[in-house]
Amino acid sequence: MDVTRPPFDGPGWTRIREFARWWSHGSSLLTHAIEEVWLEFDVCLTTHAPGNTPNLFFRHEYQSPHELALRKRLSGEYIRAATEGLEILEGGRIPSATLSTLAECMDILPAGARILFLGAMIARVPGTVRMVASGLGLPDALHYLRRLGIRESLASNGLIAGISQLSDHLWLAVDLKEAGVSPRIGFDCYVNNTVHSKNNRKWAGLLDFFVDHGVCTDRKRNALLGAADMSNREFDEQAWPESLRRVSKVLGPAGFDRLALYIHHIKVIDKPGVPLEVKAYLCASYR
Repeated sequence: MDVTRPPFDGPGWTRIREFARWWSHGSSLLTHAIEEVWLEFDVCLTTHAPGNTPNLFFRHEYQSPHELALRKRLSGEYIRAATEGLEILEGGRIPSATLSTLAECMDILPAGARILFLGAMIARVPGTVRMVASGLGLPDALHYLRRLGIRESLASNGLIAGISQLSDHLWLAVDLKEAGVSPRIGFDCYVNNTVHSKNNRKWAGLLDFFVDHGVCTDRKRNALLGAADMSNREFDEQAWPESLRRVSKVLGPAGFDRLALYIHHIKVIDKPGVPLEVKAYLCASYR
């Protein structure tokens, strides 16, 4: 067996392929409701290797309207399409309690805010639905969480307030389960500038904030910012891996000679009883 090519025939991949078939099928609710799909692969560098089945996020956007009647109609349409997609990915019926929690999340979402993505966490905890919302300032997000039953005093956490001030956009990620909303809350931090741009002070400032508060080391901060120095670098025989150089030469004039690497976002995870956890998500593309 070729160990360099992981199998794609597990039950998770079977459901992902089924999801893709229905997404492309004209009679499915998914065809018109879902704009894009992302696969999230967990990579572990310190313990045993994770499985190769990814989590799947689909963009099924819902913007909360002011009118109550319109909200009820749109939320019903949203739930139906979301249920179809999630049940395919989970390989069975979604508990009614989980769908009720999702409906509640929509009912109390402040007008103008959006639910951007729903994620089936099939690589981690089957049955968990991750909801990602945007358009919420920090005060609104904290009030929203309290209305969802999250009673932890996130508002007293000065770190979250400082992170919000240093980010251009703050997305909220919550996990929905049969028992309700999980107390594990994610704050996805975005800034308008990429690290390799001349105006990279916001990323550096946010990372400095993490270092100052003991949730990131100098070494990791420098490595993260230093990695982006590869961005827009002309083809370099010494810096590029041999496999990438070989592919580029095979492609000839049509090949890529630049590597764009930048910070996509930084996730701050707030979980009761444990220190804040921070994860950086790099995005790379070849040109």
